[in-house]
Amino acid sequence: MIESLKKISPEIKILFRYRMVLNALSVVVPIHLVDQVKALPGIVNQEKTQIFSRPQLNMVETFLTPQNSNSEKLGEITSVNFIGADKVHRRGLKGQGQKIGFIDTGVDYTHAMFGGLGTAEAYKAIDPSQSNDKFPNQKVVNGIDLVGTSFNGNSEVFSERVPRPDANPMDEAGHGTHVAGTVAGIGDGVHSYSGVAPEATLYAIKVFGARGSTTDEVVIAAMEWSADPNQDLDMKDQLDVVNLSLGSDYGTKHVMYSEAVENLSHGGTVVVAAAGNSGPQPSIVGSPSVSEEAISVAASIDGMDHNWKFASVRFDFESAPFVLAELVEGPASKKVSETGDVFGNIIYVGLANEDFSPEILEKIK
Repeated sequence: MIESLKKISPEIKILFRYRMVLNALSVVVPIHLVDQVKALPGIVNQEKTQIFSRPQLNMVETFLTPQNSNSEKLGEITSVNFIGADKVHRRGLKGQGQKIGFIDTGVDYTHAMFGGLGTAEAYKAIDPSQSNDKFPNQKVVNGIDLVGTSFNGNSEVFSERVPRPDANPMDEAGHGTHVAGTVAGIGDGVHSYSGVAPEATLYAIKVFGARGSTTDEVVIAAMEWSADPNQDLDMKDQLDVVNLSLGSDYGTKHVMYSEAVENLSHGGTVVVAAAGNSGPQPSIVGSPSVSEEAISVAASIDGMDHNWKFASVRFDFESAPFVLAELVEGPASKKVSETGDVFGNIIYVGLANEDFSPEILEKIK
């Protein structure tokens, strides 16, 4: 097939060759040559590329982002004991012997949770496009960058949509490091806590550049690598679990990656995928978690104070119960903590979606 493509035009570029999870190729084909490629004998199915949204790192997650040493001291409630994993730990099960891959933004192997120095200087000293003596280490034992720093699957610049793999899966965005820490990081008990399987070994499979989205052919390439990390066509070194905290919204399945998930799962690797990354919206469950062989995991939060407590203001009324409202301060106003008790009339002004009427303006005066 590759030779047939070359005969059509040298403009056709081979991006990835799949042997383990699919019998397929990922190619870049100029539009005017698409029909010729489709007409080649031996092609059973073909699909256009699909975009996978970039996982977003929110403020609740920042205690696990690269080199954040100023986090508040942790409370007694963590994700580990919230889901009961601490009980499993007490039985001596902490992920020993498990090889876990993270198909994500990469992993910061200089982070203290993964055996690195844990300093901002160590992180900044890494050139994400070059190999270095900090990777692999005893915790992050292997990995690959399948795309390169400048890759963005949804870019208007064509060259940025073409993957340029290298051997350094350094995280340039934070999310992959957060996920890896949650799953198998080793915490210090003050600014971070150990993950659910702290004795597992980690494999960083980078499918996002420094910004933007990725594409399904890259994600399939990550699954291919997971089935055979040393690329010798022998699956003895396949990963036990791969985590995909990514997806496209509303669960539109493509045949190619659905088949890849199925084959990887049947081959012995557990595929765990995020049910969605776009908030609690109806029918938002995303692909590839909709694949029947994947374990689709929805998000939750633990009981730490910062997940449910918020600063508030109490309004007391003469003839009604008090009301608590979230405290939101303006950047130029005096801090509420410095104002003391404030007395006055509460005036209903509607939704503030239109100019105030003369009557409301008169009341405000």
